[in-house]
Amino acid sequence: TVEADGTVNFDEESDGVVLTGTTQAGSSVEVTFGGNTYTATVDGETWTLNVDAGVFAQGEYDVDISVTATDAHGNTASTMDTLNIDTITSLSLDTSAAGGNGVVNAEEHGDGVLVTGIAEAHASVVVTMGGYSHTVDADADGNYTVTFPASETPTGTLDQVVTAISTDLAGNTATASGSVHIDTELDVAINTAGVAIDGIINDVERDGTVALRGTSDPYADIEVMFEGMTATTTANSNGQWAVNFDGSGIRGGDIEMGVPAS
Repeated sequence: TVEADGTVNFDEESDGVVLTGTTQAGSSVEVTFGGNTYTATVDGETWTLNVDAGVFAQGEYDVDISVTATDAHGNTASTMDTLNIDTITSLSLDTSAAGGNGVVNAEEHGDGVLVTGIAEAHASVVVTMGGYSHTVDADADGNYTVTFPASETPTGTLDQVVTAISTDLAGNTATASGSVHIDTELDVAINTAGVAIDGIINDVERDGTVALRGTSDPYADIEVMFEGMTATTTANSNGQWAVNFDGSGIRGGDIEMGVPAS
């Protein structure tokens, strides 16, 4: 009946543990565990031993406790029982499965965010992302999985914090956290007004190289199509990109030309 269930968890050990039992009135009682013997307090037929915090080492193990009573005539009686100590637990959180690499793009957004981890076997785990929480039980190996559907997954470009709190069968808790990068937006722009300085390609400039420039997300892959020609590049860390086209492939005349970029 120690701590109601015969198991001492972290919170219970931290404020001390009470061992109790019965004996013949007037007897003295000694309690032995961990290689040390303690004298209990006897009140009528009840004995009590207050074990201070820190006496039981942290961990997960069983403690054999022996009790010996001696009455006023020198007669003795002994008994033994086992107390379970469980003051530790563990928890991990892995967000790398979201989007396959920890990043959720626009196409992957419909699949939501997958979070996995490991807790103690059969522990209850509450996983929270944004204003949404899901509670699951770890399996016999401690594995747990939670999926936040698309309706609970934001759009835009942001880092979404994910936290997990586990409670094991002994009542010990542990916390872990991670983040998922959400990137469902991509911008691209092209600056045709600056082509050949004034946005107009004359006959002399058509004999050389024509450069097209624009902006997008940093490190985005860019494909530019111009007059049946295609050029690819990658935006720099500031999102700026530039491609060159051979002017000889550009039609002559006085015309407006569309330049799609993606």
